[in-house]
Order: sequence, then structure tokens, then C-alpha cells
Amino acid sequence: MQPRMGPPPEEWEPPEPRGAVRLRLLGEHGVADLTGPAACELLDAEGVAAVRRRLGPDPLRADGDVEAFVAKARSRRKSIGELLMDQAVISGAGNIYRAETLFRVGVSPFRAGNRTSEERLRAIWEDLRPLMEYGVATGFITTVDLDDVPAPFHLTTPRPAGGTSTTAPAAPACAAGPRWRSGRWRPADSSGARPARPTETG
Repeated sequence: MQPRMGPPPEEWEPPEPRGAVRLRLLGEHGVADLTGPAACELLDAEGVAAVRRRLGPDPLRADGDVEAFVAKARSRRKSIGELLMDQAVISGAGNIYRAETLFRVGVSPFRAGNRTSEERLRAIWEDLRPLMEYGVATGFITTVDLDDVPAPFHLTTPRPAGGTSTTAPAAPACAAGPRWRSGRWRPADSSGARPARPTETG
């Protein structure tokens, strides 16, 4: 079977916009559409400078200031989970990195920023930075080390009793890590037991 070929470059025409397209970047042989953004503005140099002044420190930048992040987070009563999504507090973390970093550092997402210790906030920054750098380098969001990924079931491996075709062992970090239920810190061991709530110091 012959591969399907597109039209010659001189005959290519861009497709019609689909959906809520707010911006189209059009080249001689390609097109990129920005669809449904929360905000879309064309800014001059002064407008760009004004936006940058409103942004919080960026872990990806060499001049990213962890102490500025700590100070901004410690001055607010919102939860640290909300603050990590606030671009005025820290730039670019996003929802997936926020969730994974809070789990890895051991901070409840419901804990207020002004009740989170400076040590814990610096740990959040230091955990975010290599995750985000790796994402930029690879083009993928990766939050689990390869060493922590369990081996998949082989087709000849017997299924656990009562299991399904999708049953698989949990990753070590998930099997015994902290759990949050209804806004409460609920640490659990691999058996599912939940001991008494520990005292958080940071």
C-alpha cells in the first residue's frame, strides 16, 4: 500500500478554522491555531513588560528567586494548592506539577500559605525546578522516576485473585504515601491502615 501523500507545497491551502480559534499563525507550508484560551491579546513592548512585572518568580529562569516565592506564599492565607496555580506567586507550575510536588514534598494542598514553613516552601521550589526543566527538554510532563515504575504484568503472569485485566501493582510512592480525604491529612501504609494524624510542623 502506498503512503498517502499530501498536495505539493505550491498547492497547499490552510484548512478552515475549527472551534473557538482566537489566533492563527500562518506560514507558507503550515498553520497553528490558538483555540479557546482564557486570555488572548496582542501586546506591544510596553504591554509585554507590564505582564512580566505581574508574574511571580519562575523556577526555569536562572534569575528565578526562591526567596521571593517564599515571601509571596508566606504572606497569603490561601491554600498552598491554590497559590501554586497563581502566576503572581510562582510562574508556570501548572496543575500536574503542583499535585505531584506537594505529594513528593509531603505538604497537604489545603494547608494555608502563611502556615507553611519556609523550609517546606523551598523544598517545593527545589522539587519543581528539575521537573519543569525535564519537561522543557523532552516536551513531556514526567513526574515519576523510571526506577519507581513497576514492571507491567506479562501476558503469562497469573492475575491476582479477584483482579481484572487492568489490575496492576501500585507504584511504591503511591502504595505507602500520604493520602488526603475531604481536606484532611490521612497517611496510610501499604495495607491501607490509617494511623493517627501526625502533627505537621511545616
